Amino acid sequence: MADRTARLNVFGRQLLVSRIELGGWPAAKAAEAQGVSRTTAHKWLRRYRAEGWAGLEDRRSPVIGELPVGQGSGQTDQGCQLTRDHLCDGQRNSRNKRRHRSG
Repeated sequence: MADRTARLNVFGRQLLVSRIELGGWPAAKAAEAQGVSRTTAHKWLRRYRAEGWAGLEDRRSPVIGELPVGQGSGQTDQGCQLTRDHLCDGQRNSRNKRRHRSG
């Protein structure tokens, strides 16, 4: 599903890239005509040059809580354990610093 707040849909991206690549428009002028920033125009141009027209299609955003491809539960558990250990060490260190300052 397309993002309803996005300035450009697939056809707008194709028009933007066509104006730059085929029409010879400067990226800044094409961006202004489409109502987007030069940065956005260059982002779509890079995707087009790397992936062709398919690079201009809408991409699915990851669902919150969904694991990235290739991460099994073992890797996630290990990462969570490392995070817990780091947080615990950080909390201990900050408590020790507070004790030493007051004395």
